[in-house]
This record gives sequence, C-alpha cells and structure tokens, in this order.
Amino acid sequence: YVAPMPPEAGGGVIGAATNGSVLGMWHDKEGHVTRPAILRISKQLARACASKKTRGQQTTLVLSDNRLACMCGPEELYIQPNEYRDPANKPKNGWDREPWEVDGDFPDLGRVVPSPSEATIGMTGAVSADYLGLIAKAIPKGLSKWGTSVTIRQVHQDGQNLVFFDRLPEALAIIMPMRNEGAAPDWLPRWKKADQKVKDAKAAPRPAMPSDAAPPPDFVPVRIAGGRAGRYPA
Repeated sequence: YVAPMPPEAGGGVIGAATNGSVLGMWHDKEGHVTRPAILRISKQLARACASKKTRGQQTTLVLSDNRLACMCGPEELYIQPNEYRDPANKPKNGWDREPWEVDGDFPDLGRVVPSPSEATIGMTGAVSADYLGLIAKAIPKGLSKWGTSVTIRQVHQDGQNLVFFDRLPEALAIIMPMRNEGAAPDWLPRWKKADQKVKDAKAAPRPAMPSDAAPPPDFVPVRIAGGRAGRYPA
C-alpha cells in the first residue's frame, strides 16, 4: 500500500505492507505517488529489489510503461508483467483499477497504528517468535556494528505492539499479540534454590583435605632430572 504524504506533514510517500499479523510502515521522503493504491508485488519483483547484486546501492520501485519495475540507478533489475486482461471483456466504462493494482481495501492505518504519545507501557503478553524474526529480517544490514535495537510499546496491556527502530527513524512496525502465553518452566524455582545453596557452599571455608596436608615423615625428597620428586623408603 502506498499513499502520498501531505506536504504539510513532510511530503513524500507513506508505504505499508502486512501479512495480517505483522505490519511494516515507512516514510519515503523522496518518493512520489499521485494517489493511494494497493500494489500487486510479485515474489520476483520483491527479490529483485532486495538482490545482493546491487552491492548496497539503493533500489527504487517505479511505474514504467504502466508496469511496476525495480530500478538500481538507470538499470532495470526486473519489470513485472501485468495481469492479463481480455480486451473482449473490457467493461463499458473501462477497468476499475490498473493491472498492477490489487482489488480490495487495505487495513485502516489510522486504526491499526496507535499514536506514539498513547503507547507508554512496555511490552506485555505474547507474540510469535516468527513475527519477531520477520522484523529482524527486514532491518537493513550494516546500520550498526553492534546491531539495531528495537523499542516495543503498547497502549493497552496485551494489545498490539508498536515497534520503533534505532537508526531507522523512517520505519515502524506493528506486531499483533497472541493468546497463548508461555509459562516459566516448572524446574526454574527448584534450580534457583539449588543454585543458591551451591553459591553458599562455595563461599564457606573449605575443610582441610588430605591433599592439603604435609608429606608423611618417612617421605624422602630426591633430585631427579627435570625437577624434584620424592620416594618412600623401601
């Protein structure tokens, strides 16, 4: 989904994508679209825009000859074929959408994305580990040698999670919660108690052990090659 950002709000393009459980949203200051649209993005087009062949150069999604294309500078990496339409079935008033558009309604972003000023509590409840993996995979590489941190906030306890990225202020994400919460392992309290006993035992004075005692009186030290040793009388 893409839509123009009003000039008074900064201009550019607002983009969003979702699988129904995770939503990514970003602001492209340099982008330009004339109206909101839901784009039909194929796997081939997405792979081309994320290709390592670009060697870190920025790729752009453009509309060329009424087809979506991925560009890297002046080079066309991939041009997506349009949906086939039989001219004989063309409606009298024309098609109600372009061949690169998806027929349908995108989720209401104003309802899904909470206001940052209202998202004041930390993360509670449960989320899918797979969804967290999607978030990690979407972060560009090389932003920081220590990795990119994320901040997760909620408006309501156990509600949807608003995700902010360090060093990536143009993007955010929404992760929907899950009902099934993980429980602490039943062995954890027992281990905590046992571990404390081990620490207490380590801190206590050690009793004298046979290995710490002096050699017996009849032990006779002798000098041998490479050092000192000893022997017991025959």
